[in-house]
Amino acid sequence: MTSTRAKTHAKTNSKEAAAAWTDAAPIAWGALASSFERHLRATNKSPKTISNYSEAVRQLGSYLAAKGMPQDLGNLRRGHVESYIDDLLNQRSSATARNRFASLQQFFHWAVDEGEVKNSPMAKMKPPKVSSKPPRVLSMDDLKKLVATCEKGSSFEARRDYAILRTFITTGCRRAEISNLELDDIDLDRAIMVVTGKGDRTRALPLNPKTVRAIDRYLRKRPVNKYHASNSLWLGRNGPMTHWGVEEIVNRRAKQAGLTGVSLHTFRHTWTDQALRDRTIPETDLMELGGWKSRQMLERYGAAARQERAVEAGRHLSIDERL
Repeated sequence: MTSTRAKTHAKTNSKEAAAAWTDAAPIAWGALASSFERHLRATNKSPKTISNYSEAVRQLGSYLAAKGMPQDLGNLRRGHVESYIDDLLNQRSSATARNRFASLQQFFHWAVDEGEVKNSPMAKMKPPKVSSKPPRVLSMDDLKKLVATCEKGSSFEARRDYAILRTFITTGCRRAEISNLELDDIDLDRAIMVVTGKGDRTRALPLNPKTVRAIDRYLRKRPVNKYHASNSLWLGRNGPMTHWGVEEIVNRRAKQAGLTGVSLHTFRHTWTDQALRDRTIPETDLMELGGWKSRQMLERYGAAARQERAVEAGRHLSIDERL
């Protein structure tokens, strides 16, 4: 007959074994993203769909890590995903936020089907509404106020922030393209910057003299940062800066300048608007500089002040003079 002690010991071992199974280390976000991408390829999704879905998942993972939020599915809640979507609505267009929303829904559906999580944190979430309102562009006065917050400073932070602002304003690059810059990507003597855009496509961009000077002044101050041995161009107190760290700099400087509703993507719309107003760059060259494959994207980014540009262009018509 089995003793009471033996039965108790068996039950304890059984509970410990169950706990060991239940408390297994959660799968890393990057590994889940890779598995999801393999699933998409196995179900014969188009390359564009695979790219869009995968990018949404990886961006969510980066956001969660940067904000100190859970990066395992078991602890992920609706509020965490909503925070990411809200950030997208502040940084990007409502259409982009809606596309990311749909991509993440597919990811969580897959995770539930695979038994990685019992319920999707997006189960009762509604997609963001797509706004028809043109995105904001900044006026030249707005831009001058913004750069004035750090233009005259001589500290490491002031020189870094000024260089970051000028690079965004004068190149129209995406957030990740500038945030991910490395020292080797910058050639100040030739006034050229090489960025890596969507689909790992690289392109060379010109740097105007004032932006070259701003970056040069930052690089001369850069050795005071204890992480200066890093090849990442932009450094913060805790090492190479993330996308979110760069974003926080812009938010802080915009607040100092008394500007609201400014995001990193606002610079891209503003750059496109200014380039179209200039009317000296052929559209094909503008598309190359902006990293767009189709003219449709150029039209989308240039929609913000299209009517104002048309009125300005109309003033150059000679009908009145010839009448």
